Amino acid sequence: MPASITVWVGETDGAGVFLRNSPHEGDRAAVLPDGTPLLVSGDEEEGDGQRWYPVQTADGASGYVQVIYTTRVEPSGSPAPPQGQPK
Repeated sequence: MPASITVWVGETDGAGVFLRNSPHEGDRAAVLPDGTPLLVSGDEEEGDGQRWYPVQTADGASGYVQVIYTTRVEPSGSPAPPQGQPK
């Protein structure tokens, strides 16, 4: 398991991303806006042809987010409400 790293939701054109209960497209739990910090809690996993990070949110929710919708560059400002269809 890697040392814990923080990533942020990003690359969604402002729409945010679904936190999923498992590394699968349809297993949606909540919507996380761009700029949300996520603690990566384990190794990347593969599911539905995508790469996923197992993550934990600041409020203790855990789940999976597609790697392509994260960034390792801390955003300036606080997360903005999602606009449009989440990824």
